Amino acid sequence: MADPPATDRRVGTAVLVAVAWPYASGSRHLGHLAGAYLPADIFARHQRLVGNRVLMVSGSDVHGTPITVRADAEGVAPADIVDRYHAEFVADWQRLGISWDLYTS
Repeated sequence: MADPPATDRRVGTAVLVAVAWPYASGSRHLGHLAGAYLPADIFARHQRLVGNRVLMVSGSDVHGTPITVRADAEGVAPADIVDRYHAEFVADWQRLGISWDLYTS
């Protein structure tokens, strides 16, 4: 890898942590946290600690059969399911201190 230009003041290696997108069709549980999100957060925090530039991204998967099935079962629009669970996910991540740089839908 070539050295960065002298005018480039950024330090460390750029690290992308791309984490699985959960379906916005139901609440998260401990298995989700332990299996995908906590390990990614630990890795991202370690990379930041050693001086690397980290971008940790994910989001709620708002398309797919699980959302439609839940919406049909509840008699509501799929968008209602997405809105409910995406907001719940964001609140969960904030409560747990997960260090997203971007969490979207």
